[in-house]
Amino acid sequence: MKEIENWLSPSEAGRLLGTSGQWVTQLARADKLDGVRTALGWLVNPEDVDRLAEERTKAAEKKLSEMKAARSVGPARARRTGRRGAGLGGSANG
Repeated sequence: MKEIENWLSPSEAGRLLGTSGQWVTQLARADKLDGVRTALGWLVNPEDVDRLAEERTKAAEKKLSEMKAARSVGPARARRTGRRGAGLGGSANG
């Protein structure tokens, strides 16, 4: 049997992950998180919770990086379009 005395309840794991205990239970039931059902409810492996937290952090950092990159390209494209649009007969000086 697994050493589970230091394992977390789904609500404790949910607090660490910034989510609900119900979601943690669903992950354990789907074998996406190492967990065991006991007579008192589910317990999850804290090492697996740490792994999942790290994966979520990396995914969030990647998404943030992609958003920053898209923003840095977006305004330049808008400025170019704005200049081109003004040169097509929309200029007050032309």
